Amino acid sequence: MPYETTSIKISGSAADSKASVQVEGGDTLAAGQDNPVKVICTAENGDKKEYTIIVKRAAAHDGSVEEKPIESSTTTSAEQEVQTDTTNSGIPIWLLIVVGLAGLLIGIGIGYLVNKKITAKS
Repeated sequence: MPYETTSIKISGSAADSKASVQVEGGDTLAAGQDNPVKVICTAENGDKKEYTIIVKRAAAHDGSVEEKPIESSTTTSAEQEVQTDTTNSGIPIWLLIVVGLAGLLIGIGIGYLVNKKITAKS
């Protein structure tokens, strides 16, 4: 995330109305560090699955990093918003994931074709 981004709120909604999604963290992002945000999904029967999203805020413009803040609040609303500086919002996370996966698939495909071509010559 750009340095100007000081907090992030992640939203999620359960596919089943009897299940729940809880988000913890992201209220105060330390610059230049990994900031974990936990997403806890609870099924109707009480089973929980926890996911951790690592949010990395860029270091200060002078290269300095901040001490990690102490997070104490828990957010449970499924209608939270990402709070970023609108003048410099950076690249959306979903775009980075899509481009990364596309690159991975292309790399695997090229590796397969090269391996197949080498095997065919042998």
